[in-house]
Amino acid sequence: MQLGLNCIIAGIVSVILASCYHRPISSLFSLTAEFESGFVFYGLSGGGLLAGLGVVITVFGFIRSPCPSRNNRLIPSLITLIILILFFFMSLFSFFNSTDPQHISPNETVSV
Repeated sequence: MQLGLNCIIAGIVSVILASCYHRPISSLFSLTAEFESGFVFYGLSGGGLLAGLGVVITVFGFIRSPCPSRNNRLIPSLITLIILILFFFMSLFSFFNSTDPQHISPNETVSV
């Protein structure tokens, strides 16, 4: 179960970095727009795969007979997981509220 929770935590961190902080990371490492889009794609894909693997491992850990002494070691991981989930929603909310819509002047055209 501990490995499953750690995989879920790593997946959430990857999704947070790829979805909310891809611009600061790409400017920190001087990535081009192509590499930035690749970072977002692979970050979201890898995070989803890690979190899915973590869910499967955790479910199989719960199916096995529980050991009472293991619950003490799971509490820090569960607290970390809950904090990361809250941080994800706060980051996502602030990301959507911080982006300024691009205003088009009357003489500009939009090409798709």
